[in-house]
Amino acid sequence: MKIFSRYILLIIAAAVSFFFSCKKDLQPKPYWETSLLVPIAKSDLSLGNIVGDTLIKTNNDSSLQLVYESTIYSLKPGDGAFQIPDTAVKGNYNLSALALTDKVIQYNLSLGQAASQMGAQGAFIIANNGQQATIPPIVNQSTGDNNVDATQFFQSADVQSGWLDITVYNGFPIDISNIEFQIKNQASQAIVADTTFTNLASGTTSTKSVNLSGKTVEGTLVFKIIDLDSPGSAGTVTIDTTDALQITMQARDMIVTSATAIFPSQNIIDQEQETVYNLSGGAKLKFAKVKSGKLELTIHSAVKQLVHFQYGFPGTTDQWGTAIIDSSDLPAAPQGGLSSLYREYDLAGYTLDLSGINHNTYNSFVNHIKARIDSTGLVQTISSADSMYIDYRLVDVVPEYIEGYLGQQILTLGPDETSFNLFKNIQSGSIGLEDVSVGIEIENGVGVDARLNLYELTAVNSKSGQNISLSNSIINSPQNIARATNPPLTTTHSLFALNTSNSNIKNMIECLPDRMKYKLDLFVNPNGNVSNYNDFGFYDSPLNVNLNVNMPLSVQANALVFADTVSFDLSKASEQGADAIKNGIITIIADNGFPLQANLQLYLYDEWGGFLDSLMASPHLINAAPVNTTNCKVQAPLRSTIEAVADDIKMEKIRNAKTAVVKAVFDTRQPVSCGDYTRIYSTYHLNVKLTGKFTYLIGN
Repeated sequence: MKIFSRYILLIIAAAVSFFFSCKKDLQPKPYWETSLLVPIAKSDLSLGNIVGDTLIKTNNDSSLQLVYESTIYSLKPGDGAFQIPDTAVKGNYNLSALALTDKVIQYNLSLGQAASQMGAQGAFIIANNGQQATIPPIVNQSTGDNNVDATQFFQSADVQSGWLDITVYNGFPIDISNIEFQIKNQASQAIVADTTFTNLASGTTSTKSVNLSGKTVEGTLVFKIIDLDSPGSAGTVTIDTTDALQITMQARDMIVTSATAIFPSQNIIDQEQETVYNLSGGAKLKFAKVKSGKLELTIHSAVKQLVHFQYGFPGTTDQWGTAIIDSSDLPAAPQGGLSSLYREYDLAGYTLDLSGINHNTYNSFVNHIKARIDSTGLVQTISSADSMYIDYRLVDVVPEYIEGYLGQQILTLGPDETSFNLFKNIQSGSIGLEDVSVGIEIENGVGVDARLNLYELTAVNSKSGQNISLSNSIINSPQNIARATNPPLTTTHSLFALNTSNSNIKNMIECLPDRMKYKLDLFVNPNGNVSNYNDFGFYDSPLNVNLNVNMPLSVQANALVFADTVSFDLSKASEQGADAIKNGIITIIADNGFPLQANLQLYLYDEWGGFLDSLMASPHLINAAPVNTTNCKVQAPLRSTIEAVADDIKMEKIRNAKTAVVKAVFDTRQPVSCGDYTRIYSTYHLNVKLTGKFTYLIGN
């Protein structure tokens, strides 16, 4: 908005000031009123105020074509049928491979110890200690219990698998024809080993292995000879009661389900787990790239020792091919409780290999769990019941790209509504169109075949309450849709034309709808897995159902209302501000370039959007620009001038105005020879200017 040059005001003010400064009169200085003509505001209303410039196409003859596209439905790979659902997987990992270090225990049974438990024959041997003597045959002799201490290695162990190797060196001066050993737990008296050696010559060694699987072994053991048989000596021998049977017991390959022991450093869990997801429609995905989403991981440990934990998601890799691997330490669990750890990973940009551990399946997420303990040198109690509990959740995963078989399913959509903004700026009235064509376009950017069945398409004018449903053969008639191909991504287009000869589409558009109500179903992969797991979908390339409107702007207008909002601020029209304006006349100069007559009104609003007043008591008629008889085009705009008197009371409201809404109500008025419809050209505008001739109150 331009205002009248302020220099004129300054000159007048200076002259008035000079005049009074030269006076010698001591009377009070009077106020003066003066009238000035100043511009206030302007507006340029074109067809863009109705539909927006981006919807208008100019033809070679400058006539206008209205082009509008509205998407009434969009199926994205990350929505509905093709989404990866939020999933929580709970895993319970038992410590199934608790190993103990191989241990060796050596026990010596001297000839004197054995003899002391053999009655008369034993007494003979003890009596001849250090002497040469002939030892008589020994038959069915036994010994009492002899304790063996293994508590420096373990206090108790429930053996899942393992072996006890018993090696006997015969240090006696006589051969042993038969000797049966028994080893049992001191506390429980449960037998750990019962084995027999035969024909063990003096000075020789023999080994037997005992399977400990399923047995409980205590740290304090009892060793006993159940039966000892010997032919005695062949002649005299030197009897030395310190000669001994050397018995070596080696516990090896011990895997325990529970033990109180000094545990060596070891992996207590090392497992790969495969989780298979059931996706909607029987979809079987082999690959996905994530647009957004996260992985949440919660770990609980019941192990009473610090655990080095490693969680791997080998099929989840970033753009550099690096998989998610987390290494953390979980503190020892408190007595009767659990230690815990939480991790969260942003999956945006990651790819998911869904082909499973052996890369031969679908919808399969693989994770690798590894837990390790160090050897502390201290006795610890650890049991396979001391599990680790691992929960992981895929949350809000939206795929950027998916590949596989996207399933076979029917998606029922609606009844629902979508915005139709073609005439969003038209406030009221009606319009008649000479011609209109609409295409229902199926734009398929997804690598699946589909079948569309449209049951309803209804134009809704929510202001007037008018509803008009489409009448055409496409309704209730299934339409096959070809799949997109890749690479490169090539979208398929299926177009179904609606025009005045095959439908009532003209009536639908003429009701000036702001909503489109629809009901349809979409049959995805109606022929099944014809791609052999090569369906695909990109997030930014959906399957769209579009409504494309194309019509020449040749119209009948009946009370068609549209408006423009302009700045309106009288404070810039005076050096002394708006308060210096007493009253005046506001002149509206309207240059109408449309062959449509219009009723014009201006409404004033304050800085908060509050309505103040209308500029005129009632709308004023702006005549239609005349058209020539050769091509029915406007040659020049027609000017109309309207004066609005603003007295002191009205000016009080106008002074507070900050914006003005210029509202025009159009009606068709043209010669009958031009036909029933008025063609609109790019040169047509309604230009409105506001000027004011105000009375100013000037004084000191």
